[in-house]
Amino acid sequence: GVMPYRFWLLQRLRDDLVSGLQPLSPSLDGGTSALGASRMLQTAYGPGSFHRHLPRLDAPSVISSIGLLHDVDTPAALSSAARHVRGGWLQEFTR
Repeated sequence: GVMPYRFWLLQRLRDDLVSGLQPLSPSLDGGTSALGASRMLQTAYGPGSFHRHLPRLDAPSVISSIGLLHDVDTPAALSSAARHVRGGWLQEFTR
């Protein structure tokens, strides 16, 4: 069968980490919607954080994905993501 999209993204993040890469994904506002590292890392937040993270990583692996463009970091963003065509599984978290 076909792997559901959200599991594909998790698998990609895991595979990058296992391979020694540091996955990160930009959000629509230039923030960071996903970030993985095998060592302590000074994190950045808000618009522009994606570009602040890049020089802090030794082996960045950029994942550009529609599924990760939506940074779910506020209640309003969670509600918006739950209304997305592929976001139905999030609706249980918005009740």
